[in-house]
Amino acid sequence: MRAVGIKLCDTVPPKNLALPNAVEASVAAVVKGCDGQLLTKGSMIFATSTHRQRWLFSPGRLQEIRDQLNKGGTGLEFNSNGSISSLGSGAGAGKRGKASAPVTLEEEQQLLHFYESKVATICVQLRLPKKVQATALTYFKRYHLTHSCLEADPFRTLLTCIYMAAKIEEAYLSAEELCRVAQRDASVVLRAEITLLQGLHFDLVVHSPYRALAGLLQDIKDLTAEARASAPGADAPEGSGAGAAAHSLLDPDLLAASPETMAQCRAKATAAVDTLMLTDAPLLYPPGSIALAALRSGLRARGLSCTRYLHRLAAQVAEGVGSDDAADVATESAVAAAAAQLTQMMEEVDRLGVQGMRKLEQQVCVLVPNP
Repeated sequence: MRAVGIKLCDTVPPKNLALPNAVEASVAAVVKGCDGQLLTKGSMIFATSTHRQRWLFSPGRLQEIRDQLNKGGTGLEFNSNGSISSLGSGAGAGKRGKASAPVTLEEEQQLLHFYESKVATICVQLRLPKKVQATALTYFKRYHLTHSCLEADPFRTLLTCIYMAAKIEEAYLSAEELCRVAQRDASVVLRAEITLLQGLHFDLVVHSPYRALAGLLQDIKDLTAEARASAPGADAPEGSGAGAAAHSLLDPDLLAASPETMAQCRAKATAAVDTLMLTDAPLLYPPGSIALAALRSGLRARGLSCTRYLHRLAAQVAEGVGSDDAADVATESAVAAAAAQLTQMMEEVDRLGVQGMRKLEQQVCVLVPNP
């Protein structure tokens, strides 16, 4: 077995993460206000997590890693102190031949995407929560930045990722139960566990966009309740206190949406996260950014606008919510700039979602050809 690896000499995340990290702090503040906990994992803070420090990349960096693996290199490798050094040169080339790869990079990615789509199927069969599905998919993606999918059976790796994710997310199931559904021997998964852990460099905490999405939806629900409590005929007089502020933070159509409509929006937004998890989004964007883009997509699907709500988050980003040097009040120009950057980021995430849907449709066409 060749040495695993992500080698990152630069421990500082890519510059393009500046805005997503600011969004993450803002979303974390929202979620904390809703249920007293931070974005995910209780007291664990995303900004200092290995998720942010080692497993988020720029698009160019991600492509570089995959190109190196496809050419027979060692992919990403970690230094002894846990930081990532430069890409491995070609220690793994002897296995697959240095002259040419047996498959192209595009073919490798198609193969991996096929197996990623199986994660949801197995998790649904086993009635596992969404957080297990998200963690398993993230493990699968990360592992294949340190190992080529040609080195081991991807389905075995997939099963091991689900098994490990279920334990980490406290939804434990036995290897026997998992492999009974997958029609494999349990020993296959148990033997691959250490290899998976090494490939992940034992970084097992994954911050989930599903939790962030739940927090954003709860925040909208709370603001709606505050606004309606101050409406004419309610106990509080119109335009009073928090209710008046809530009115200004939500678009009229969003404020008037019924519980049934919001439930449909939640379902659409969750489906959007499901699709984004099958793309490169978990390797490019923090979970709060993915959740925010999915929320906007879900609301749009029901014809609802969230312009004011996004403006509120942009104001928090401009003020540096969650940072040590937070400003008391952001200027209007700073808020406008943050809103424009926020919109651009969500458009980028949306494009990834569209690509993910196209891949799923292409896969269905291949598996179920026209008669």
